[in-house]
Amino acid sequence: MDIMQAIGKKFGYILCAVLLIHLLEFGDGAKRKDWTGKLIFEEHFNGEKLGRNWEIVGNCEGKGHKDTNLECFTTREDNVRLRDGLLIIEAWPEEWHPKELWAKSKNFTSGKVKMINELGYQYGTFVVRARLSKGNHLLPSIFLLPAYQDHDNCKYEEVDIAQGRGQRTSTVIVGAYFGRQWNHASSRKTEKAIRNTDFSAEFHEFTLVWKQYRLEWFVDGRLIYTIPMYYYSDWLLQDESNLPCNMNKKLFQQELQLNFALSVGGSMFPQAGYGDLTLDDAKNWTKPTLEIDWVKIYDH
Repeated sequence: MDIMQAIGKKFGYILCAVLLIHLLEFGDGAKRKDWTGKLIFEEHFNGEKLGRNWEIVGNCEGKGHKDTNLECFTTREDNVRLRDGLLIIEAWPEEWHPKELWAKSKNFTSGKVKMINELGYQYGTFVVRARLSKGNHLLPSIFLLPAYQDHDNCKYEEVDIAQGRGQRTSTVIVGAYFGRQWNHASSRKTEKAIRNTDFSAEFHEFTLVWKQYRLEWFVDGRLIYTIPMYYYSDWLLQDESNLPCNMNKKLFQQELQLNFALSVGGSMFPQAGYGDLTLDDAKNWTKPTLEIDWVKIYDH
């Protein structure tokens, strides 16, 4: 058991903010992985509008109760658009008042895009070519969620193919969550710093290889992290408060689908380490966009 998992079991909550950063350096001689298998999905985001495989998400509640993100996701072109063969998600410092009477207004807007509910994949290789964000408290995310999550409130699984903190553009965060709900889950994740790399300046390939008993993450074809999934007990908190309450308790064996989002603030930016996000900070964001060039999914 690694130190992050041990701490998570002791305190019984998701560890989002405190990650050990591991420095990697890819030399010219580093071996690059070539992807094999049948290409079962491909998207290059050409055209003027998203195709039928995608849905733009609009809400202010994020993941729900206790979500501390500062943005509202909107369906406006200012926040989500196609341009020059790219899917562009952009964050703005602006007050947003949701239509729902119960929803809170927020001071930032951004965007989220997900696959439609009919699309879901069990196992496979997910490759996304993307350029991440740069700016205080920006969190670009490329991740997988259950395709039928609206029908299951008792089991939560999430796999982060790539996340980045806008203050640390040479690092990438990868990992997975398992539990009853998003705020009652255990996590196994890491933050990797890659020397001489700025993920906001150039496009990079972020890859997840999802096997029955193993998750593997790659950046530009080089392996950076692996999680074995042989033992169910490895994912249970000490008090088992994250134990799913439905009958299917198996690890990462349901269909998952791709999501892209650019969040502002939240638990990945604790006040003690990052301070508060001010309006002046946001007005000076260097690159408040997450850009997706293409997506490819291979069957094993």
